[in-house]
Amino acid sequence: MGAAWCRGSIICTPRETNPSHEDARLSATRIRLAAYDQEHLLDFVSMLNHHELSAFLTELNEIDLDVLETEMKKLFMKKKEEKVMPFPLDDIGDYRSASPEVKARWKSTTLKAIGRGEVAVVLVAGGQGSRLGFDKPKGMYDIGLPSGKALFQLQAEKIQKLRLLASRDSKTPADLPWYIMTSDATHEDTVAFFKKSPEAEKHRGGLPAEDIRCFRQGMMYCINKEGKKVMLAGTGKLARSPNGNGGIYAAMRDKGILKDMRDRGVKYLHVYCVDNALAKIADPYFLGYCIETKADAGNKVLQKHDPDERVGVMCVRNGMPAIYEYSEISDKNKYMREKNGGLTFGLASICIHYFTTDFLFRMCSDRDGKKLNGGIMPYHIARKKIPTIDAKGKVFKPKENNGIKLEMFIFDAFNYAKNMKCFIVDRFGEFSPVKNPPGIGKLAAPDVARADVNRYHLSLLSKAGLSLLKAVSEKLDIAESNFKPSLLAQTAVKSVKAGVPMLVYVHGEKINRDGVMESWCPDCRVASKILFEELKEREAKGKGYILITLPVARAGYKGNASHMYRTNPDMKIEGVPTLFLWTTKGPIAQRTLGEAGCQSPEKVKNFLDYSYAISARNVEIPAKLSYDGEGLESAVADSLKLADPLAQWCSPGVQ
Repeated sequence: MGAAWCRGSIICTPRETNPSHEDARLSATRIRLAAYDQEHLLDFVSMLNHHELSAFLTELNEIDLDVLETEMKKLFMKKKEEKVMPFPLDDIGDYRSASPEVKARWKSTTLKAIGRGEVAVVLVAGGQGSRLGFDKPKGMYDIGLPSGKALFQLQAEKIQKLRLLASRDSKTPADLPWYIMTSDATHEDTVAFFKKSPEAEKHRGGLPAEDIRCFRQGMMYCINKEGKKVMLAGTGKLARSPNGNGGIYAAMRDKGILKDMRDRGVKYLHVYCVDNALAKIADPYFLGYCIETKADAGNKVLQKHDPDERVGVMCVRNGMPAIYEYSEISDKNKYMREKNGGLTFGLASICIHYFTTDFLFRMCSDRDGKKLNGGIMPYHIARKKIPTIDAKGKVFKPKENNGIKLEMFIFDAFNYAKNMKCFIVDRFGEFSPVKNPPGIGKLAAPDVARADVNRYHLSLLSKAGLSLLKAVSEKLDIAESNFKPSLLAQTAVKSVKAGVPMLVYVHGEKINRDGVMESWCPDCRVASKILFEELKEREAKGKGYILITLPVARAGYKGNASHMYRTNPDMKIEGVPTLFLWTTKGPIAQRTLGEAGCQSPEKVKNFLDYSYAISARNVEIPAKLSYDGEGLESAVADSLKLADPLAQWCSPGVQ
C-alpha cells in the first residue's frame, strides 16, 4: 500500500482495483442484465471510477433477476375473481359492551402475562416526518403538547407505566421489551434518540436501555411505471425504498428478533404504528381478550364513520381472514348494510395487531425462501414520484408518478392465521393519526391529534371525579381600600378546583377624561384593550378564567415607593400595568408581565397560553386514578399539561 504526504500527515491510498478483472466482471454483468432487459443499468458506468464501479457491480449481481421478473409478472396479472364475506361475528370481541367483570378479567390476564415476561411490544417506525415538514423519524415529532415530548417518549412512558402496574400485580419486576423497526432513513436517529443523545435517559421514560432494541426493515428495488425495468437513483446506485410495514416479519426473522423473543420467553406481541397519537400500548383489554380466546392473530378495529371513509376493513377473502382495502372494495359491498343499519363491511383496521410468537415462527418458516423477501408476504404496487436520473446522469425529482415501489402490508399475515380475532373499540381515545402537516381543516394533522389527546385526557380527569364540563369565567374588581392578601389566596383555591387560570391585573384606575371613562395610565389603556380582547376570544371558545383587577389611583401611586402593591412580598410591582398568573403558592414570578410585556399582543397571548397549561397542571387529581380501560395512568401526566385544557370541554366526545 502506498503513502502520500499531506501537511505532515500520512494518508494511505487504497490499492488500485485490477482493471482487467473489473472489465471481466462488467462484461459478465452486462450479459446477465441483457438477458432480462435490464442492460440500461450500465448506461452510466463510464462516469464511475474503479472503486465505484466495483461496488456497483456487486450491488447489481445481488439482484435475483429471475425471481424479480417472475414476481413482477404476477403483480400485473389479472386477478381471479375473489369471494369476499363479512368477518364472522363469533370472532369479534367488543370492548364497548363488555361487562366490568369481563374487562377486569382481560386486564388481569394481560398484567399477569407481562409480570411473567411473556409480552413484548413491537413498533413500526420506519417512516420519516417528511409530510409534516420534519426531516427526522416521525417518532421524534412533537405534536405540540406543552410537555414538548415526542411521540417516542410518550409511548415509552406508557410502556413503563404498564411495567409498573404489572410489577405491582406480580410482586416481581416486570420485563416488557420494546422492539422498534426502523428503516435506513430513520435507524441512526432513532438509536441516538434512545441511547446516545444527552437526553436519552429521559426519552426512554424510565425503560432500561437494554429493553429497547432497534432493527432495520428491508429495502426493495424501485421499478419504472411500466413495471419492467429497475430504476437508478444515481449513475452507480440502484433506486430502492423501504419494503413496507409488512417487511417486519422477514426483518424480525433475519435480524434475530424472533430468536431474541423466544430466548426471553415472550409469547404474545402487541404491534402498532408510530403515528397514532392515542395508541394504547399493549392494551391489556385487547391482549387479554386475544390470550383468553387462544388467538394466534388479532386486530383492533373501529366502526367506519361512513361508507366512503378511506380505510381498509376486516373481511374473509376466499375463506381466509384478510383486509379489504378501500381502493379495491366494490360499491356494492361498500354501501351494503345489515338489518340494524350498520355497514356489512364496517370494521375499520387501524394497524394495531396482536400475534403469538409461535404463529410468527410458523409463518416465517413455512414460506418459500426462493421468493422475494423470503416469500413471507406478497408485494403490492404503490405508484410514486421516485427521484431518478436523466439522460445526462443528473438526479432529478419528478412532478408526477414515474415509478413503482413494491410494498408489503403487515395485515397480509392474517391470511395465515388459524384462529383470527377482532376486537372492536370506540374511536374516541383510541385513534388519531399524525400524517399531514399542521393547518386548519387538515385531517390527520398534528393540530387535530393534539385536540384529540386533549379531549380524551380531559375525559379521564372527568371520570376521576373532576368537574370539567363547564367553563368558569369570573371577574372581580377589588378597590385598594378593600384589598386583602387573603382574598387572593382564597380565590386561588377556587381556581384550582375549577381548573381555570387565575389572573391578577394591576392597572391605573379609570377616570373621566373628556367625558370618557378610561385609565389615567396611557400604557394601561393599550394593555387593557389587548388583554380583554384576548380573554373575550378565549371565553367564546369555552375557555374559562378568574380575573382579579386591582385598579390603583394616580394620586396614591405615582411617586409612592411604599404603595402596598409595591411592598407586598408576593407582588412587588415596578409599574403599571402588571399582569400576574396566580396560584395557591402565589404568583409565578418568571411569568409575570410588566409594563412593556402587557403592551405586546404576542407576549399576552403566550402568557395566556401558559396560564391555561399551568392551571390544568395545578388540578388536584384524586389518588384513585388508575388504568381503568379508558387509558393509562401515564396519560394523566400529559392531561395536566394541556395547552388549552378548556378548549374542548363542550365537545360531544367529553359529555
